[in-house]
Amino acid sequence: MAWAFTRLRNIGVCRYLNNVDEVSSPRFLFVCIQSKNNIKTMMIMKKHLLLFAMILLPLVASAHDIEVKNADGVTIYYNYINDGKELAVTFLGSGYSDYSNEYQGNVAIPEEVTYMNRTRKVTSIGGGAFYGCKNLTSVTIPNSVTSIGGRAFEGCSGLTSVTIPNSVTSIGEYAFDYCSGLTSITIPNSVTSIGDEAFRGCSGLTSITIPNSVTSIEGGRSNIALNLPPSPSPTA
Repeated sequence: MAWAFTRLRNIGVCRYLNNVDEVSSPRFLFVCIQSKNNIKTMMIMKKHLLLFAMILLPLVASAHDIEVKNADGVTIYYNYINDGKELAVTFLGSGYSDYSNEYQGNVAIPEEVTYMNRTRKVTSIGGGAFYGCKNLTSVTIPNSVTSIGGRAFEGCSGLTSVTIPNSVTSIGEYAFDYCSGLTSITIPNSVTSIGDEAFRGCSGLTSITIPNSVTSIEGGRSNIALNLPPSPSPTA
């Protein structure tokens, strides 16, 4: 009998016992008390797991680390990079195509961001950061930014003005893909590499000047030129 209850104690056999005084065996009483303690422990663990899941839920729903308003009151999303010492502008959601207009109008990216009493420099515009933001009209990129990630502004058809500062050294693939509203863009002498089809579909541009500083162009110079073979817009 004692063996049987020992085997069953983890599934709460003692919930059926209202009066342990009727049981004379000290071993049976110990097993019963042990079972009740196990049940209590399991209930506490369930509460802790539920609390942990509630804490993790926002992290699963969004990929950005922090969100901070700039001087104009515009919310900008960031990820920590370089061991948390710097920031990269990113998108809202778990993927860059989850939302299409989290950034609208004029967006001025600050050079530094203070969050939780710590100030970090913004050194990158992450991949897909402004992807599909059709209502974005202009972006100010600070001199602290050194890289523009792949698909950073892809599908921003309303973008008419963007200035790439002299601090930027690399422009990722499809970075300005289908930015049909752009009429001019200057690539600074600081840029050394340009990704494949970085300016594909920019039908408003009449020319792009590539500085001598550029030593690497994925796919060759023709792949960043205008009037490439058309393909469907990713945000159509």
